[in-house]
Amino acid sequence: MNKVILSLTKAYLDSINADYLGVFNVPLTDKLNIEVIKFTSKHNAKLGQTALTRAIIIHEKDFENPDLLRYVAAHEYGHYKSLLSFVFSWLILLAWVSGIVMFFYGLFTAELAILIWGIVILVLGCV
Repeated sequence: MNKVILSLTKAYLDSINADYLGVFNVPLTDKLNIEVIKFTSKHNAKLGQTALTRAIIIHEKDFENPDLLRYVAAHEYGHYKSLLSFVFSWLILLAWVSGIVMFFYGLFTAELAILIWGIVILVLGCV
């Protein structure tokens, strides 16, 4: 795994009060192994996710059940391979950050427009 992506993902895990446990290879098929980051958290109930850094992170509890681990890894790998998911996740983040900035500068109409734009991007990303 790339050192830059790994350090950014560790910083992300710190931001959600999760602990980094290591990088592991998960076999999806006979020819396809993917690298996933194992994490633990008492406050995070997510089974796994593809972070903004495009790293696949999976909760330690998934490693107890091999079928669940392969399922979650394959699901997150689908998000990883989809460029559209990656672009929409950054657009959502950009929309919310710009909305917060506009809110603090008192531009309520612009902030409302950004909020609506963020909701539209979120809905399109889910579709």
